[in-house]
Amino acid sequence: MATWGIHFRIADDLLKHLKKIVREYFIIGSIAPDCGRRVAGGYDPPTEITHLAKMWYKKDCDYNYIFENCIKNENDLKKRSFFAGYYAHLLKQER
Repeated sequence: MATWGIHFRIADDLLKHLKKIVREYFIIGSIAPDCGRRVAGGYDPPTEITHLAKMWYKKDCDYNYIFENCIKNENDLKKRSFFAGYYAHLLKQER
């Protein structure tokens, strides 16, 4: 599992290769899944929700859901940039 710092570095690397993206929104999206509030027994919202996963270990993230429903047909560049970062985060969790 990558730390939020690793996700920042990955986002920074990816940005070198992406066009038509709002840098700030992409970076925020890349750490958004890990920004839950620590509570007894886990996080709020739960990791299963933020990572679209069936189990806490995050190895079954449904990153395709983010692409199909939040990126593919999104015309708002800021929203698309945020969700592209979110998508990159989930892809990293799979690896």
